[in-house]
Amino acid sequence: MRCANCDIETPNSPCDACGEDARLDGRYTLIRPCGHGANGTTWEAVHPDGHRVALKELPLTLAGADKTRELWMREARVLQQLDHPQIPALSEVFLAGTGRARTLCIVQDFVEGETLAAELEHHRYTEQEVLDIAQDLAGVLEYLHSLSPPVIHRDLKPSNVMRRGDGTLVLVDFGSVRDVLKDADIGGSTTAGTFGYMAPEQFRGDAEPATDFYGLGCLMVALLTRQDPKHLSRRDGVLDWRSQCDPSPSTARVLTALLSHEPEGRPTDAAALEGLLEVGFAEPDPSSEARALFEPQAAPELPAARPSHAVGETAGSGAGVVVAMLFLIVVTALLVSGALVLIAL
Repeated sequence: MRCANCDIETPNSPCDACGEDARLDGRYTLIRPCGHGANGTTWEAVHPDGHRVALKELPLTLAGADKTRELWMREARVLQQLDHPQIPALSEVFLAGTGRARTLCIVQDFVEGETLAAELEHHRYTEQEVLDIAQDLAGVLEYLHSLSPPVIHRDLKPSNVMRRGDGTLVLVDFGSVRDVLKDADIGGSTTAGTFGYMAPEQFRGDAEPATDFYGLGCLMVALLTRQDPKHLSRRDGVLDWRSQCDPSPSTARVLTALLSHEPEGRPTDAAALEGLLEVGFAEPDPSSEARALFEPQAAPELPAARPSHAVGETAGSGAGVVVAMLFLIVVTALLVSGALVLIAL
């Protein structure tokens, strides 16, 4: 275990190094750090009843002003209201330690698995796999955005999505989560998220359901290109993902919609996103001109053949015409001859 007081590895509590209770708040045994970030450290820990939990510490020295701490606590309370199988349940929020060592703590269910960021190091995602991931996460976003008021995650990225052993995806690290209500005492929304995955409106401190759809598009780009989206951002803030991957036309339409610079150009809700993704699952249809080149052409319709007896009839009638003409010629010759004889007399 890691001593919560002196941060030294110790097999016992009290700690062999400092002699203090090695457990956090006298209850939680810290096993190992799972992640570090601007919002503190997340630990794999053991609850007093023996089950594993994910415990996130935010030192008050990092929390800053009272307004920031109050915002952090309010967001923690939003998390406490969430109930979805793909979101780790939040069980407790408390203050631990004293003085400069005082920390804000959030305790959630521990997720056994690997983040998509870790998977990306040894796995190359296919286009279909990326679409499957997007569709799976769309269900989680549908739940968050359907709450009243809607809850916005604001930090969708590969390191915040974990895959359990059974393949289920779990959305983790709600450190940037916020409901869309703005409290005058807090001063409105704050800028939060990860550069490269942040929608343009996040830089203005705004967030709405469409903000998470933009983040989902960035996540898809990261999985398809194997690059951090911040390296694909142009000066105007538009992601130049087309230069790094060549998806099918249907998937390209999905990405174009999700990554629209303006929120109004993105899906309006999770249902619209689902419909967009269903289009992405279909193979693109060729254009009518291209299809005409590859489809077999119907043979031209020929006139029906006439019965054989009709041919005989035609031949017979033709012969009769010839005989009649010969008869007229002979008669004409005789008449001319007769006229000449009369003239001679």
